[in-house]
Amino acid sequence: MLAGLFAFRLAYGLASEFWFDDELQIYLLGLKWFTTGAWPYLGPDVVYTHTQIPGALQGLLVGLPFFVAPVPEAPTVFLNALTFASLSLLAWYVCRRFPGMPRWLVWTWVMTAPWTINYGTRVVNPSYVLVFSVPFFVAFFETFLGGNRLLGRRTSLLLMGLATTCIMQLHLSWVLLVPFALLALGSAAREARGSAAREARGHVAPLVASYGLGLFLGAVTLLPTFLQDAVRTPSTTANVTLNADNLGNLLLVLGRFFLFAGFDVYLWLGHSGVARGEVLVELPWMVPLVVFLSAVGCLQLVLFTAGFFRRDGSREWHRLAWVTLGTVLMTWVAFFFSVKEPSPHTFCILLPLAMFYSFHCYEWLFAKSRRWLIVFEAAVVCGFLTAGGLGLHNLRHHSLYLDRARVERAIAEGDHTQLGVRRADLWGYGY
Repeated sequence: MLAGLFAFRLAYGLASEFWFDDELQIYLLGLKWFTTGAWPYLGPDVVYTHTQIPGALQGLLVGLPFFVAPVPEAPTVFLNALTFASLSLLAWYVCRRFPGMPRWLVWTWVMTAPWTINYGTRVVNPSYVLVFSVPFFVAFFETFLGGNRLLGRRTSLLLMGLATTCIMQLHLSWVLLVPFALLALGSAAREARGSAAREARGHVAPLVASYGLGLFLGAVTLLPTFLQDAVRTPSTTANVTLNADNLGNLLLVLGRFFLFAGFDVYLWLGHSGVARGEVLVELPWMVPLVVFLSAVGCLQLVLFTAGFFRRDGSREWHRLAWVTLGTVLMTWVAFFFSVKEPSPHTFCILLPLAMFYSFHCYEWLFAKSRRWLIVFEAAVVCGFLTAGGLGLHNLRHHSLYLDRARVERAIAEGDHTQLGVRRADLWGYGY
């Protein structure tokens, strides 16, 4: 089953969007490093302010696979291996925390949910965020929620630090992780002080040191950017600006946060009504599936929102509910200072939290009636079929295979400009 899920995700990723500018520019970051040998001091572009995120990690993650196999598919295969490993951690963790959930259902849902298969299979920087955000939040759950631990406190804090400085080089949303780290450090410190005196002695400092070591390890590919002055580019702080237009977007943030763990069919099919219509006209057999999944998605939003008002549940549940509510409010406030509106891809770093919260809601619902479990199982199967249909559509209209020879030529001749021009070359600065 796992081999089949990996093959399905890989096939979906290879059939996904390749030629859109965001995807192409991330691909070019790695291809430029491979073909020129110039160290990628800077990473993804922030088009709203013509800036680039500091750090080499994005260029390395895309470019390294070319050294192993100089073929156009290499970065996509490597990305899918990374995200499959990360999502496997999440699925395994959910199965351990919710032993009553059918394992096949957990694994299939985690691997084929709209947001995990649309981001995590194709080469674009939010896909790489998923690689690190899953271990960050698993470590956070282990440190903050309590219960029967599967990871030690020091290991969890090291993972959180490592993931933070890695994501810092991939996406501006890394700032949303800082409050979680503070909560985890505070919780771990309280536990250390509350244990037996012999055990508590000197335990707080090593916890902070573990987190600091993780931060340093993740920053290894970031330090060269700050230790040299060959690359000059405007600071990404230009993206921090007062944006009063986002004050009225609380419900929008709430809905989009919960749909990270739901059937977000609306965005799944395309980014415009015309694009969605084209998919359904070409593949009319998907229409009943889309209608059913849209209805399930609405029910999921109701269930997840109602979860805030539950009075029963364990201590873990209540802590998670308050953290989730605080996260939604924090994200809403954060966009007061963002040049961008709260598009879901700008804070999809929070997907693992939404997913874990959703399983608590399912556990409660399925205990009320097993019929809801049957509905969810049917929805997951329908989602799998819908993803297959969308993959076929993308293969014909958006994939690498529309002009694979062009990418092959750029690799073979060592000239990334045959595939496309980096935005930095048009701006006159950056990488």
